Amino acid sequence: MDKLLLSKSTEKWLDAFLKNPKTSLLIECYGDQDSAVMMVEKIRNILIKSNTPVVYIDKEDNKNTIGIDSIRGLLKSLAVKADSEGQISRIYAIKNADSITEDAQNVLLKSIEELPDRTLIVLISSDNDKILDTIKSRCINISMQNIDKKTLIANHDDYDIDLIEKAYNLSDGRLDLFRDVLANFDDYDHKLSFAKKFLTSSIFERQNLLKDAEKQNVSSKELLQYLKILARSGMIHANNADRKKKFKDILQEILEAEVKLGNNANPKLTLMNLSLSI
Repeated sequence: MDKLLLSKSTEKWLDAFLKNPKTSLLIECYGDQDSAVMMVEKIRNILIKSNTPVVYIDKEDNKNTIGIDSIRGLLKSLAVKADSEGQISRIYAIKNADSITEDAQNVLLKSIEELPDRTLIVLISSDNDKILDTIKSRCINISMQNIDKKTLIANHDDYDIDLIEKAYNLSDGRLDLFRDVLANFDDYDHKLSFAKKFLTSSIFERQNLLKDAEKQNVSSKELLQYLKILARSGMIHANNADRKKKFKDILQEILEAEVKLGNNANPKLTLMNLSLSI
């Protein structure tokens, strides 16, 4: 597994939490679930003295949300008394927590408010705006900020410096994207450029780009993937609330298009509708 790298601000918040882990934790990972999981495992290694693994809860393969049944299953586990060894003896982590339905979040709220003894609940979210304010206010919030270029260079010195510079520029310092770009630079550069052109073009120009996508070796799924990268980057770097909302709305449209493709909707029609809505 790749080494966990965190920005200085994220590391600072994590260190503060580890000194007093008495509150549930909400990690906003901006889509980098792998790094968030590595952070949870780091927390486990520091806080838990036994070999007890982290219990992860996630969406079922055929579902797009985490519903009440999954949360009730978690509550049943929480009702079992934790081991008496250590300040924390068990950790439950919910991946894709922003996909928990509102009803399920309300069911979860009481456990977030009143943690069982020696128990830690961690929520891993790509979009904290989808988490109820009542839950957010009862958690320590840690945002996985993008990593500075100097840190990335120092930890990837087996790569050519020019390639690292290009990967950094394409990924904006988001660790999972940075590493993916390093491994697949030519393909990434081409397809991200195509997605950027699509996002910034007029509606008429987008229709022509969709016709050209197959020739450019960009599948419908890949186009949505790279559009997501651009939208999330736009949210992170937005210099005002209106601009952040603009990219958030674009991201929501892209995510809805992904769901439609996952439900076997016509790819061309789905992308055509997306080109009109973003």
